[in-house]
Amino acid sequence: WMKVNVGKEENYWQSLVDAISASKGSIEAFVWFQGENDQFIDGGPESYLDNLNTFVADIREEIFKSSNKFQSPADIPVVICELGNWIYNMDTMHTINNAQRTFVNNTANTILVEMGVDRNENQRLSAYCHYDPAGMMIIGDRVAKAVKKILNEA
Repeated sequence: WMKVNVGKEENYWQSLVDAISASKGSIEAFVWFQGENDQFIDGGPESYLDNLNTFVADIREEIFKSSNKFQSPADIPVVICELGNWIYNMDTMHTINNAQRTFVNNTANTILVEMGVDRNENQRLSAYCHYDPAGMMIIGDRVAKAVKKILNEA
């Protein structure tokens, strides 16, 4: 997904830019729901925050160029969906979730959609909220509410 990886195999940056351009300025906010694969790459969890900062800045710039709705790229609302619980790599998943939380805490015009993640199993939304059908319905509802909230604040 990263712009800096253009030309590498399995990079989707240009497809994303093409979709933004095809929107003809109709994008109101950007929702990011990704991060699982980063926990399997050497250095992925540790570099996730830097990569997320770069990626969102690049995305905001592309949306800004395609629209006249915003005064600056920073005005574009961004919704970040934290990783949900998964049976493997809980420690690396928490590293990525912490990076996502840090990003939202330090970046204007962003909001986090929580997935009920907690190291304490009794505090989790479900065992595997991220992947089961009921969890996806809950996630969809949470994303819709977050988008509504951030658009009302913008």
